[in-house]
Amino acid sequence: MARSAAYSSLGTTRTTYFKSDKGVALNGLGGTVTGVSQPGDGNQANGLRVAAAAANTTNVLVYVNGTLVGTVAPGVSEEYVTIAGDRTASGWHLELAAASGTVAGTYGTIDG
Repeated sequence: MARSAAYSSLGTTRTTYFKSDKGVALNGLGGTVTGVSQPGDGNQANGLRVAAAAANTTNVLVYVNGTLVGTVAPGVSEEYVTIAGDRTASGWHLELAAASGTVAGTYGTIDG
């Protein structure tokens, strides 16, 4: 089952919003950790979806396992594949940040 949540008033400091049970270790995550419990707070997934609110005035920066994987423009939704080499669901953690100012939107897993 897909899991989703909202983020708001997110600034330029990277914030970890979601971590799979089999993702990388929680220790050493950059920025602020929000809503993440040890060893994780969710199952592996085939991908992640991040949407940015249309009212945002800047892009959302998307990090998966600590690596910048893309930006999401205001009013746009992007999907990021998180499958392993054998095409099974993969472990990961998702971090978001604003390119400048603050942003809002939603994020969730793509299962299946």
